[in-house]
Amino acid sequence: MEFEEHPGRPWKIAPDRMTDAQRALVRHVEGGPRGRMPPNLTIWLNNMGFAPVAEKFGEYVSQIATFTPRQKEIVILTVAAFWQSRFEWHFHQALGAKRGLTQQQIDAIWQGTDPGFTDPVERASWELVRALLAHDVPDEVHRRTMEKLGHQGVQDIIGLMGLYTMIAQTIAYYRVPIPKATE
Repeated sequence: MEFEEHPGRPWKIAPDRMTDAQRALVRHVEGGPRGRMPPNLTIWLNNMGFAPVAEKFGEYVSQIATFTPRQKEIVILTVAAFWQSRFEWHFHQALGAKRGLTQQQIDAIWQGTDPGFTDPVERASWELVRALLAHDVPDEVHRRTMEKLGHQGVQDIIGLMGLYTMIAQTIAYYRVPIPKATE
């Protein structure tokens, strides 16, 4: 999948202009579970102090952390809706549906209304993300999230929120357009 640059906001580095460190990071990412360089990481190649650190952090929260696939998509979709990141929403609403979220749940997340999760871990995850984005974690949400997620689960969610906030802001800054469907 080819991601385009917005006019006046260049970010791509031609392969023949990459440093050895940049090429090594590209090979590492393409050879790993992602199999491709996402646009945010390609943009971050412009700062090789940041890119490898962000990649390692992203690898943990997206590949190693203890989320269920549905739980991960609930967190990502809630962050994407908060930031109105249509780019992330474009990709993750389809993944959310693939992971078993209903269209009504997906729509509710985008609209900022209660998606009605009945699984206690999914409910606690969604409540935690919403509370953190509102800058207020009520005692009852804290109690429920600690009971259902524990310290590790809470920290993993905070990390995933941070990663997708960085991605949303990077994509917004460079105005990376949603790829057009190819035939």
